[in-house]
Amino acid sequence: MRTATISTVSHKGQTVIPKPMRERYHLEEGTFIQWEPREDGVLLRRVTVRPESEERLTEREWKKLDHLIRSQRRRGEFTAYTDIEQAKQHSRRLLRR
Repeated sequence: MRTATISTVSHKGQTVIPKPMRERYHLEEGTFIQWEPREDGVLLRRVTVRPESEERLTEREWKKLDHLIRSQRRRGEFTAYTDIEQAKQHSRRLLRR
């Protein structure tokens, strides 16, 4: 996806991230984003904030989990959770496959 889009900045400094980009990069209400200055502009990056005590996945585990989830979404398979602990348990089960 290399399509450029344009949005404006409000008097409060707010802007709208286009819906296709929000969907593609899973930017939902409450998502934390990082603004990184670059020579040619600004890089917007989604970040995950979690307590230090929480178990962390390695880069390899993240990539495997991302691949598994994307595969499930392509097949139309997904599970919705309202409990974060259930979602974590599901993710751990996926990684053990």
